[in-house]
Amino acid sequence: MSDYEYLGLSEDFDPKLQLLNYTSVAGDMYITFDDVDWYFHILIKNAIIHGVRLGACGIAMVILWIVSKNRKTPVFFLNQLCLLMAVINSGLYYGYLLGGYAAPSTQFTGFMHELVSQNDLNVYAGTTLFNCFTMICIEISMVFQVKTIFQGPDTKWLSRAVVGLSLIIALATIGLTLYNSVKAVIVTFDDPSAEYASKALNVYPILFASSVNFMSVLLITKLIMAVRARRYLGLKQFDGFHILLIMSTQTLIIPSILLIVSYAVNALERISFVSICTALVALSLPLSSMWATSANDAKTPTSKGYIYTPSGRGTSYFSEPGTATLRVDVPSKHEFDPEKSLYTPSTAAEEEARKYWMADDEDGVDADDGGVLGITTHQINAPQ
Repeated sequence: MSDYEYLGLSEDFDPKLQLLNYTSVAGDMYITFDDVDWYFHILIKNAIIHGVRLGACGIAMVILWIVSKNRKTPVFFLNQLCLLMAVINSGLYYGYLLGGYAAPSTQFTGFMHELVSQNDLNVYAGTTLFNCFTMICIEISMVFQVKTIFQGPDTKWLSRAVVGLSLIIALATIGLTLYNSVKAVIVTFDDPSAEYASKALNVYPILFASSVNFMSVLLITKLIMAVRARRYLGLKQFDGFHILLIMSTQTLIIPSILLIVSYAVNALERISFVSICTALVALSLPLSSMWATSANDAKTPTSKGYIYTPSGRGTSYFSEPGTATLRVDVPSKHEFDPEKSLYTPSTAAEEEARKYWMADDEDGVDADDGGVLGITTHQINAPQ
């Protein structure tokens, strides 16, 4: 025997639609159990989102600190600051959930002045402002990466145009986010029962999504240029998995899609989808900054037989700054096929290096060494 039959209830009875009677600031009110379930589901989903966000960003901060070799660069500082702001924001959000402001008794009855303490208002203000600070740090970091992508003497006009456009979008997003955050805090402190509503609340997610999408387009463009440059220089090509990995982790394509979905789907309005997107952007920035600073589109070729660096930029891979080094496992210049070279030198130093490879003389090479050059290093007068 079912409970319905035992209690003499009809088969179409729905327990979730039972009416609950209570007193609110507006008088006697009626809600259903389904309304209460909906509110608790929203709280639980947002708590899970911010918990994952706090843990992921906290772990990423520690890992980034461990693996970074140079902790004094602006990129490292900006990435750590974005992650730190996200961690603080999520921690304060838990204080908001556990306080009187988000309590069901407060939200359903509306007795804000009686149930919301000054500490609850302070936690709400801190949560709102640190969410704003997270957005600001992300915007600054993305503008810096745009500048890094297009830096170079041959792309000054393009760099200025793109950086200027990204700066305009970033400043508009930062200004509108600051306005909304400060205005919401002022309205709440003046009257805890009042709700800040403005058209600007719908505009700032669009601007933030635009800035992330713009950055994503630039990083994808860099990927396309890197693929073409590697093919032109005759280097090992990216395979499909490598390109997919770069696309998913280093081009901000996933946060871009989520931002569009969160704004397009009204049913997700009360879920902190923007928090998910900011967390993904903050977590992706260290990877995207590595991709932004990579030199895949550099004019200097890198192959198995010839490695060149201008004077003053030498590393441990070179015998001396401004030299071209022939490694032990490469064929001699007599085995070099000029028809296989896909690179056209653009400087005098590179032309000299090319002539060295193409030379017919046998200076510095033993005819009986089997074509293997062990320690031969040819000096090049590199530009200072």
